[in-house]
Amino acid sequence: MGKHVLSTDEELGKRDDDHIPGTARAWSSKKLPLAVHYRRRRVASAIISGLLVWLLYHVFTATQSDPFDDYVGGAPPGGHPVARDRPVAPRGAPPMTAGEDDLDVAKHYYNGRIKYYELGESLHAISKTNGHRPENKNVLFAASHLQSVSTLIPLACEMAKWNRNNVHFAIMGRHDVALSDILEINGVDLEGCPVYWHDARPDYVLYSSDLRAEMSTAAAMTHIHTFMHPQAVIMDDSYREDVFFVKGLRTRANDENIPVIEIPMDKAEGLEWLTRLDSASLKAWHRPSIDVLIHASPQATGSLVRLIKSLQEADYSGLKPPRLIIELPANTDTFTLQFLERLVWPPPSGFRVLLHNPDQVILRHRIPNSKVSGEEASIRFLESFYPTTKHDSHVLLLSSNAQLSPLYYHYLLFHLLEYKYSAYEGYNSPSHLLGISLETPSYYLNGTTPFNAPTLSAMRSEKYTQLQAGHEDALVPFTWQAPNAHAALYFGDFWPELHSFLSLRLAAFRRQTKPQPRPRSLHESEPIWTEYFLELMRARGYFLHFPSLSDSDALVALHGELYTPPEEALPAPTDADAAAGADAPAPSETAAPFLVAPDTPAAPPLAAEPPLAPLTRPLHQVLPFDASAPELRHLPQLAHTGEELEVGASAEATEEVSLKFRRSVGGCAEVLGGEAEVGKREWIVSEGSARDLFCFGEGDVWVEKDAEEEEEGKKKGAAGEKKTSARSEGKEDATPPRTKTESDIEAGAEAKTNGNSNGDGKTDTDTEIEVLTQDAADAMAESTRQQVNAGRAAAAAADRESESARRSKLDSGVEVESEERPDKGLRMAA
Repeated sequence: MGKHVLSTDEELGKRDDDHIPGTARAWSSKKLPLAVHYRRRRVASAIISGLLVWLLYHVFTATQSDPFDDYVGGAPPGGHPVARDRPVAPRGAPPMTAGEDDLDVAKHYYNGRIKYYELGESLHAISKTNGHRPENKNVLFAASHLQSVSTLIPLACEMAKWNRNNVHFAIMGRHDVALSDILEINGVDLEGCPVYWHDARPDYVLYSSDLRAEMSTAAAMTHIHTFMHPQAVIMDDSYREDVFFVKGLRTRANDENIPVIEIPMDKAEGLEWLTRLDSASLKAWHRPSIDVLIHASPQATGSLVRLIKSLQEADYSGLKPPRLIIELPANTDTFTLQFLERLVWPPPSGFRVLLHNPDQVILRHRIPNSKVSGEEASIRFLESFYPTTKHDSHVLLLSSNAQLSPLYYHYLLFHLLEYKYSAYEGYNSPSHLLGISLETPSYYLNGTTPFNAPTLSAMRSEKYTQLQAGHEDALVPFTWQAPNAHAALYFGDFWPELHSFLSLRLAAFRRQTKPQPRPRSLHESEPIWTEYFLELMRARGYFLHFPSLSDSDALVALHGELYTPPEEALPAPTDADAAAGADAPAPSETAAPFLVAPDTPAAPPLAAEPPLAPLTRPLHQVLPFDASAPELRHLPQLAHTGEELEVGASAEATEEVSLKFRRSVGGCAEVLGGEAEVGKREWIVSEGSARDLFCFGEGDVWVEKDAEEEEEGKKKGAAGEKKTSARSEGKEDATPPRTKTESDIEAGAEAKTNGNSNGDGKTDTDTEIEVLTQDAADAMAESTRQQVNAGRAAAAAADRESESARRSKLDSGVEVESEERPDKGLRMAA
């Protein structure tokens, strides 16, 4: 109770001492201010701690590196960063620094930090494409200018439909049109165009300076390489694209060793065939180097000029032009020399990037004017070329009487990249392809029997017959064990082996006690070096790829009106020629590996000159199967006689021919002490060498077979003899395909013996390689036809099983390995 309630009058006898505050109340009143002060300090400490935590958090996050937030020239960290909440791109113009005005804004003034607000999300979404691996199936289309975007989108969609690559498209321009609007304007259907789209434009793209725009392109390529590892980058013409984009893209691509394929202006349709190639072929776009080798024939300068003009008129846009090598005879007229002096190569219409090295013409002039032997002519020919890099240097052999289509180079590059550099053909090439011919043959090797090209029914896979149902008689590409001297590309890795073979082959002939020439297998109008080619092709199982195009779309035309025989078949200079300065005739050969043609050899049969494929039709419209090159194992295979080989028959025939060659030509029977001993050896085959076909020289090229291997070889030999015996007992009235052709070829070969026959139609050196009788050939061909049909059925069943397995892998997201090319020849359903 307060003191104002109790009476304090002293007269009432009540003291006021009772109302003095006690000890307890005094303690409480003293402690109250301390508690309040303590609570205030605690609140202040909490506030200060919170401010400190907030400050540390912002300082820490500000110093962290954002994988899609770079300064100019910054590089992202390695690995795949964790996805975060998607930030919002700023809108409007960035702040201007002092001294800038509206004119500077129009000239792009911003040089600040580079941020990518859209690129991170799209790159995180492609993890299933194996972009973390250096070798994958990713191909990138990149564009900056909107017109370039419209040019490349159809190519990207076309490539994606073939399902051979993971196709990506990155937009890096200096415009702020939304990606969805760009796709809508260009009519892109996301379901029908399965492309991975990437918006690689930074913030403030409209206001970026040229330096910032260039470095943002390079930084975007760095991010893309980290997540994608593209095997090739395809861009539009550099004259149409933005300068900053071209500089930034090429700088980073060169640093990462990524090939850049540039589509020339208005040439996108002409290069549409590149959409059929896989990522490995596109990666090798700039690797092949081709030399065009022309051996000018004497007295045929008009043909040479016509050939060179057709080379100049060909289309080399977007491609690396070939180098030109011309071998001139000793007597070259003044008109030809003046024409070659004015020759400009590469032609002005060629790819602009390569004009820095225009001197790509090599002229070689012969000195002697005497008649040369077949041996000397072959040596001269093979010495005209040797690859600088055997896997990437190739040679195109052209005859003087040839005239090329403007599309010839596109055809060669397409098939060269497909069959030589593809990730699938590199491991699954059973044909041992050594080159690509531009000519569809008109006759077999004997030069008299018309050639019957394989048709659609001869393909070894049913998917091609389904693709062109109702056109069973349509011609198809094929591989043939025959050389071509008129217009053919030979791979560089085959040339060193050919040099080795010719050197050893000539030495083996000179080592014989009584050397006898062998009859020629090819027509006498063909140069003698083709015989050596054929011998090596048969001993190694090599084949040449031949086209089968329509009659109005030929790649090469051979003109026979100005035909001149091969150099070794020309007549010796007459007395008048000697008086005019010609050299004396060379001494005649006592013996040569092959019979030399007479002084006036017969001209080749005249064949129709089909019209050449025009430049107005792009290559993908000329080729069969919608420009989808069939796998080599699915193409028909022809032996040198023209007989169609069954599946797996090539390897057996090659082994048999190589053993016979070692016995009869290579001298192995004499060295090893008998013909039977040759089959008891395991031969060591070295790359780029034919040493294992000959048994002389330093070092052995064989090892002894094990007892088990020898026994197995005997069983195989017995089975082969039994099989041959069964064939000889077949029906005599069987009519196999091309039986007449085989007999004509062998008869033509025997007719060229010129008295060197031993009475049974064969020369002494050909005893080992027997010529079948007509009845045995008929029976063998009938048996072969049945086995070919059985082989086709088995191959078709295997293809169906592998296709089913492959599609199940694709549906489950499993990567398809290189053992089977995915969806080759069939378009993916939209």
